[in-house]
Amino acid sequence: MLDEIAPYLDEGKARDLLGRLGNKRVEQVLPAEVELALLWALSRIGKIDIEPDWWGDTKRPDAYTEALVIDEPAVIEIAAPNDNAISGEEAMGSIALKIGDFANQIRNGVAHYLYYRFQEERGYARGVYFRRRLAPLGYELTAAVQEKIRTWIEGGQMDSKRLRIQDVGLDVEIEKRAYKQARFHNTWCSMPPETHSVDNNPLYGLLTRKLRQLRAAKSGTRRFIFLGDAGSSLLNRLGRFGEVDPTRRRFSGREIISHFVAVNHQSVDSVVVIVPAREQVSRGRGQLRWGVSVFNRPGFEFQLDALERLVQSLPRPRFEGY
Repeated sequence: MLDEIAPYLDEGKARDLLGRLGNKRVEQVLPAEVELALLWALSRIGKIDIEPDWWGDTKRPDAYTEALVIDEPAVIEIAAPNDNAISGEEAMGSIALKIGDFANQIRNGVAHYLYYRFQEERGYARGVYFRRRLAPLGYELTAAVQEKIRTWIEGGQMDSKRLRIQDVGLDVEIEKRAYKQARFHNTWCSMPPETHSVDNNPLYGLLTRKLRQLRAAKSGTRRFIFLGDAGSSLLNRLGRFGEVDPTRRRFSGREIISHFVAVNHQSVDSVVVIVPAREQVSRGRGQLRWGVSVFNRPGFEFQLDALERLVQSLPRPRFEGY
């Protein structure tokens, strides 16, 4: 793919893609793979200009094409969200790492055997429902918490009793297991990745940031945001049973994107979501295919022939987003 779109890339963009594709961090690699795949597929349906240097300002879109909407220019910005910001994994992982580092100072190597269960709280504040993990981002161990950990380890309770730590915004139960725990798999919370505001959430924030790249589009140019799934529950659940919460306590990806397009109808024409989806069959597991959801602003419609060709050009997905 990279070789085929190389003629469309300047040196800086090629270096950027290569750097992200070779990064060891999955949150860098997967979005780069999504971007590369979509740029390559766009080049298969017609001529494209990647990050056009003639753009009106320094915030250039990922691609310009006249093949997506018949007889009309279009600019496209690509993003691939994941659940990191709503799953609490970053905060839980950071706290586990800090506790483990301190535990290792008391007994070397013990951190490899520790497993963490974070609690949650839920309720209503001023009539608005909330649900949150008790794992504050940026938490630092206090002297009192360090003393509890020290007593648990040195007092011989670690092998027979779990340790409960409660602090401001924090509630976690620590267990020493008989076998080593894999990092990133040694934390758990009963609260799933979910959002409780239609516009105050990471997906809405990501879409808002992408608008900046489209801002300099000339009148008559169609503005698109393409979203690929790099581990996003909000995208993965699109169109699935139970996606929309009838109690209105949480908001779905469909509601968030629809609201974004409605609010920003003067700045964006369409948000297109392309995710791996498993076919529904009566028996066994269906094959993976690409599922497409299109969110157009009111009054804008375009023929989907080119979009369908783009999706058909993509290699068949091997894994679901999660």
